[in-house]
Amino acid sequence: MTNKIFNRDELHKTYGGTITLFDFEGHSTMSIVAGKAASDMRFDRVCKKNVELRGLRTE
Repeated sequence: MTNKIFNRDELHKTYGGTITLFDFEGHSTMSIVAGKAASDMRFDRVCKKNVELRGLRTE
């Protein structure tokens, strides 16, 4: 797998997740952070699939 450098437009088309106070209190483990990232990626995939099924433009 190669590393991709995203441009501004690509970065602003995905859900960045929520930031909570819990994230800053030092209680987050790598497992929790990874789980949140995976959840956000799943959300993006579902949204993209819904757009494609409805025939909507993504731009």
